[in-house]
Amino acid sequence: MEFDLKVSDKPTHLSDENIPNILKSLVEEHLSQGVPFNINVIEHYPDHSFDRAAIDALKQWVFKTQSGEKFETKECLTVTLNFIFLP
Repeated sequence: MEFDLKVSDKPTHLSDENIPNILKSLVEEHLSQGVPFNINVIEHYPDHSFDRAAIDALKQWVFKTQSGEKFETKECLTVTLNFIFLP
């Protein structure tokens, strides 16, 4: 699964023109009644600047099936969050 999150301010240490306007966080999580828990950032680009933001965002989400039921799985899910900086 991949999601785009729009962010208004780019961190000052990433303001170099060589840094892209998208940061990625690859996150593993488990779900209980649709709610993520045991969330871990397993990869990030270009650095760890948004690890905490990725975890905090996922803690607020509830995953549901197409029929609207809360998604339950014992397997680990991998989610990619794309932090896109607005001009």
